[in-house]
Amino acid sequence: MLNQKIKILTLGHLPTYLGGRQSSGLAYVIWKIADSINEQNSKNEVLFVSTDIFKEHIKINSTHVFGWNKSMILITAILSPLDFISFVLYSIRLKIEYSFNFFNTLAKILLVNKLIRKNSDDLKIIHAHGVNNFIILNGLAKLYHLKIILTIHGITGHDKNLEGWQIQRKLEQKITKVKSLSTIIFITTAVKLLWNNLYGSPLAPGKVINNGIDTNVFFYNKRLTQAYPVTKIGLLTIGNISKLKGQQRVLEALIQLPDERRKNFRYAVIGRGTEKDIDALKTAALKANLDFEYLGYLEPAEMVKQIHQSDYMILPSSSEGFGMVYLESIACGTPVIIPKTLPLASERGILNPVNSIFIEDHSAEAIKTCLLSLHQSRFSRNEVSDTVSHLTWNKIAVQYMELFDNILAEK
Repeated sequence: MLNQKIKILTLGHLPTYLGGRQSSGLAYVIWKIADSINEQNSKNEVLFVSTDIFKEHIKINSTHVFGWNKSMILITAILSPLDFISFVLYSIRLKIEYSFNFFNTLAKILLVNKLIRKNSDDLKIIHAHGVNNFIILNGLAKLYHLKIILTIHGITGHDKNLEGWQIQRKLEQKITKVKSLSTIIFITTAVKLLWNNLYGSPLAPGKVINNGIDTNVFFYNKRLTQAYPVTKIGLLTIGNISKLKGQQRVLEALIQLPDERRKNFRYAVIGRGTEKDIDALKTAALKANLDFEYLGYLEPAEMVKQIHQSDYMILPSSSEGFGMVYLESIACGTPVIIPKTLPLASERGILNPVNSIFIEDHSAEAIKTCLLSLHQSRFSRNEVSDTVSHLTWNKIAVQYMELFDNILAEK
């Protein structure tokens, strides 16, 4: 059929602001890649599979989203008992080998299998995000003779601040030796180089495609900057509260400042966290008499207001794949404070002295050193915003579509 679209299946989580249950940057990025490709109205169509919604099919923006429910498992077991047994055994194996959640893994396999069968004539590629999902989906790709690509959003097998990092290292080592992969996409050059240094060059071809910015949401609005007090330097951290993201380290650095310098700062945190972690931040700030506010989870429109009302977005993560909030802050005209050890810090053509302050590492001492001289920094918000205007999701979508064409052209 001349007008038939080539379909690509991707597995992700629907972001909270769209009705899902995930507030992570990764969920947002996976969604934006899929929806931005569909917005192009090209010959490609991405089917978005999400196991955190319980409707069989809905359409959001330009994208068809497919969820699941418990009756689906029962129907599959009745109609295809041999397949069901096979999928159960595979899910048990992944539970034993990699501590995957059995029911979550089984649900993903059943849902993806159902959609592959339903779209068998047009579905050509499976797009996996992260090593865990690749391990789950690769068996189905082989079973139905589909091409499979993998986007690596970060390397999690070397950061001891991450729970289960040893298992992630085992998975990443395995991916390096997989021959069935059509392409591994790395979101920065530094992530690709680090992967090669840790595990050796993958057998699959590698390609770098950066993430983009939703310029319809994140852009400089001078009016929004006029609402915040100019008497203090406003610091903002965006990210779920954890040792990885480093909110506690920012507080430690502020507490270590001389009293007169400490009074010059106000600090706000956006992101979810456990009650214990939130209380720890509030208690530490209160004891040190810091101007501190915990804002919780905010949807994008509210987050934009807070970015504009801050002088700097500081996120001293011990590791990041890309770090979308750095770009989103810069797009709003707010410069960022970032450890130079993170992949994004060295990515060509993105961060520079016009839009960023680079600190030595993610430690409280490095943050403190920066804060002691922060009054010397001067940034033009217009110039800051202009530095990332080229990183739109539409341009990123085009790079993915070109990759799809190249893969399907291969014999």
